[in-house]
Amino acid sequence: DKAATWNRYLYDVSQGDPGQSVQIFMDGDIWPEPGSILKMANALNEMPDVSVIGGLPMCGRNRDRYRQLAMDKHLIYGGVYATRGAWLAWARRIGFRIPIGLIADDSVLTNAFTTLPDNLRKSNLRRVHHLPDCGYRFTPIRPWRLADLRKYLRRMVRYRLGSEQLRVMGWRWPDEMPETADAVNQAVLADLQKSRRMSVVDFQLRKELEKRYGRQAA
Repeated sequence: DKAATWNRYLYDVSQGDPGQSVQIFMDGDIWPEPGSILKMANALNEMPDVSVIGGLPMCGRNRDRYRQLAMDKHLIYGGVYATRGAWLAWARRIGFRIPIGLIADDSVLTNAFTTLPDNLRKSNLRRVHHLPDCGYRFTPIRPWRLADLRKYLRRMVRYRLGSEQLRVMGWRWPDEMPETADAVNQAVLADLQKSRRMSVVDFQLRKELEKRYGRQAA
């Protein structure tokens, strides 16, 4: 579980950091654009009011749309991003964690990065910054391969679950996050079980949630 791994890093691995470092987070199935890591670290050191430098997708069919969305809305994508050890120390102090089982971790992290350190009930989108030439690449889906089509379906199911998780959970400040996403997932399942018509993605999502929580949602 990505959320559990992130939480473990925050509380168990990075705890001894003095707070002066720049720390890079990166998904295991991407590779950074050459030069991106150093440029992101340098930019972060030069921008004291910025919490995070987010990487942008450098490939993919919808690359331009996702790049523009991230820059316009100040969103963090989990592919690669750079933050400070000092921000991680602040996150530990307020008890922030990503709910275990939450797929929409990018949105939760964006909310946390934009929250003002001295006022947990205010945010500033400009605390998230992007560099147009810094980002990541990944292996694109090859639609003529059955294995890739299955991978694409699993990805769509995950995206759908993440979207539904955000709808159910609503806006929460960094210190209001539940420990797990189980209650949220069960609410999503309950809504799916009430639906009489659903797409292939929704059907697969309901099947996976029923396998985890049973046919009757709590």
